[in-house]
Amino acid sequence: MKAKFIFKQGLLLLLLLASIRLAGQQNEGFSLFEKVNLITDRSFYISGEQVWFKAWVSSFTKNDLPPSGILYIEIISPDGKSISRVKSLIENSQANGFVEIPDDVITGTYYVRAYTKYMRNAGPESFACVGIRIVNPQRKDFLSGSDTMAFQAMGEVPAVDGKLLVINHYKQSFQPNEKVDVSVVSAVSQKMHLHELCISVVPDWTSSTAVVSSSNRKPQPETEVFFPEIRGLTISGKLMDLSTETVVRNSRVNLSIIGPGRDFMSRFTDSAGRFSFALPAYTGYRDLFIGAEKSDLANQAILVDNDFCAMPFRLPEPEFRLSPDERKLAIKLAANARLNRIFKNESSAIQAQADTSAAAFYGTPTDVLKFEDY
Repeated sequence: MKAKFIFKQGLLLLLLLASIRLAGQQNEGFSLFEKVNLITDRSFYISGEQVWFKAWVSSFTKNDLPPSGILYIEIISPDGKSISRVKSLIENSQANGFVEIPDDVITGTYYVRAYTKYMRNAGPESFACVGIRIVNPQRKDFLSGSDTMAFQAMGEVPAVDGKLLVINHYKQSFQPNEKVDVSVVSAVSQKMHLHELCISVVPDWTSSTAVVSSSNRKPQPETEVFFPEIRGLTISGKLMDLSTETVVRNSRVNLSIIGPGRDFMSRFTDSAGRFSFALPAYTGYRDLFIGAEKSDLANQAILVDNDFCAMPFRLPEPEFRLSPDERKLAIKLAANARLNRIFKNESSAIQAQADTSAAAFYGTPTDVLKFEDY
């Protein structure tokens, strides 16, 4: 008998301006201003899942300075600690991809934030930030909080200039592989101007938005100056004499790239002892070796800048609560995530076939999922 399944799903419309961007302006002393608008496919996840994102990067320049080509994306806790991070190429002012949620993460509220290295000149207040909730069914502990903040279900979605859009998909249940016709219309009579829409199909109760108050603090830029990454990643740092705790000026620093596309670069430190290497547009993983030229200084040290922002920064930490519907959703998502990992686990060894007289007709299972565990 061929089984028939019907999946009830919610349809979420994500707009360019639907992300939360913390207050803060770029340093007016720079000739380039960059801003990131960020959206995620949903706001409710299970540990081990992937958070898919789409980002739009706007650049405004005074002196035709090229915009950044690399976007940094992190999942961070409310106290600013990074638990997962990726880098993504910016093409045609857009970047997309996913960032993995660790399996051992604690249940609680987290944030996905995105920025370019150049935006670090203005500090974390200028980064794009979207709130998400993560449930780990394997851990009983959770992040507790008391900040005034709420996750509200996304019904009508605000668009540009405060107008609203309405999504019509005519049915609530669909067959697998069924074509879904969707219409998106304005809820108001005025003519709307939208450049791009991003539509995702997500389970019910996984679509919400975090209401976060913008920071009123004055932006705190990092002490170092960062430049736009035009082609690929940049590696910067400082050469120090640890015995005197002073910088080493006008000294050569060499960088070697090992493996495919191997290369060699050399730079002299400036008056502040700093150096910077602009790497080719590599993707994947490379082994890099950095060394300073031979010197009479016996205690030289190369201090490499963090590629991701490490400045202390705190976001609202709300009390973590789930409604009865959200609890049911968490159980379903946890079971689906577990089954998905088992199905895709290519490293699972196939056990030797047991005695057919003692084994079930389908053989010996390689893994067992007990739903009561969730």
